[in-house]
Amino acid sequence: MENRYSPRYNEGYEDGKEEQREKDIKAAVMAFIALECDELRIIRLLRDYFHIKNIDEIEEYISGGKESFIRKKWREIEKYLMDKGMDSDEALTYMNDHNVRNQLERDTSLLIKSADAIIETLKNTKKNSRK
Repeated sequence: MENRYSPRYNEGYEDGKEEQREKDIKAAVMAFIALECDELRIIRLLRDYFHIKNIDEIEEYISGGKESFIRKKWREIEKYLMDKGMDSDEALTYMNDHNVRNQLERDTSLLIKSADAIIETLKNTKKNSRK
């Protein structure tokens, strides 16, 4: 059977498939991070389900997923603080003073908490470090 579609159509179709695959991989990685799965489990998922064999590519997806979560939580916390009455500069200063970014990078369990729960955790951490 002859292909009735132009090469341009087929190219667009293939591009769309690849874009969707990228979105699926990123969504899966973020879901596994949200479930607090260890990296080995995520690596297995990417190898077995998405057939990614290159460890550098796998690491890139994992670090990209974590970075997306961190940025999302950062914005969530900033919005929470502003809703509590801080202006943007005050919220940023507060977040820097409490090492929010470092805490989110170090403790992935924070990524699944609400903004107010994260703030409480950070307050308690800061209080305990002063003792």
